[in-house]
Amino acid sequence: MTSSPPRPLRVAVLVCDPLNTSVIAVSGTSDSSASVGPSHAALFTHRLSAAAARLGAAVVTAGYDAYVGDLPPDPAAFDILLLTGSIHGVNDAGPEVEWIRRLVAYIADVVRTDKAAVVGMCFGLQVIAAALGGSVAENPKGWEVGYTSMSLTESGQRYFGSRAPAAIGLLSIHQDEATAVPPGVDLLMSSDKCAVQAFVKENSVFAMQSHPEFNRGIVRELVRYVHLQACELGGAQGTGGQSGSCTDLCTNYLHFLPMPSTRDHSIFTHETHQFTPAFADEVIGKLDGGDAPGDYAAGTHPLSSDWMMDEVVRFVAGRAGVALP
Repeated sequence: MTSSPPRPLRVAVLVCDPLNTSVIAVSGTSDSSASVGPSHAALFTHRLSAAAARLGAAVVTAGYDAYVGDLPPDPAAFDILLLTGSIHGVNDAGPEVEWIRRLVAYIADVVRTDKAAVVGMCFGLQVIAAALGGSVAENPKGWEVGYTSMSLTESGQRYFGSRAPAAIGLLSIHQDEATAVPPGVDLLMSSDKCAVQAFVKENSVFAMQSHPEFNRGIVRELVRYVHLQACELGGAQGTGGQSGSCTDLCTNYLHFLPMPSTRDHSIFTHETHQFTPAFADEVIGKLDGGDAPGDYAAGTHPLSSDWMMDEVVRFVAGRAGVALP
């Protein structure tokens, strides 16, 4: 007699920002350009389903647009609530972002009453940190963008054990950070620029500052979008500060992307405060030129996104009491 398959893991995806249309176009698997759907929820469904399949499990998801105040009325109907990234910050103020205050309070109540577990990525980690009594602020070291090498803490070594790869590299794009882990959680990972890269609390909270759901194509388009917004603002204000920030972002991103041999930084020497679409196309074109085979193929920049998505599924299964094969 064959055993029945485990029940699907139930995940509510709390979308904290709609995907930019150019990002949607490249939100496929690996580094392909295939679209997986017109939403952040569809991207997470795709990535979670792939991870679950690798582990012999299955997931069912439901999407909620948290950025317009849409939240699960019954969080207990799900094993976990997953919070996505966002262009916003937890400390943003104004009536247009009042949804952030409500989201933080909602997550605090869900964790306190143990109605569901919560998982957060990037902005999602920061929401969870704030909800649990931690603190979030702009990173004085600046943006962390692109390929980010991670180191495990002692707690991380115990938590992941032999499942952890020898070298951990994940994709990042954030300016804010959790400045201290909330009470009662275990810090799992850190990077040179950001001390709080991941934390866990028993089977109720799992959060990471990185974006394991992203592939290189998505990060490329996000960086293009952030550069255009920030540098056009700097040009409008007539200041060089924003332009300098964009140069840093470009340089960091170039360091992350695989290039065949040397990395050409000469494209960032333009003396302009206006990061125009034409300049953006030139930068992205240069980056695209080194997209293969590059350093990933050589193994010098191992990407651990699939491993981290697997760990998310393992966490959900543990919370749900579902034994993985």
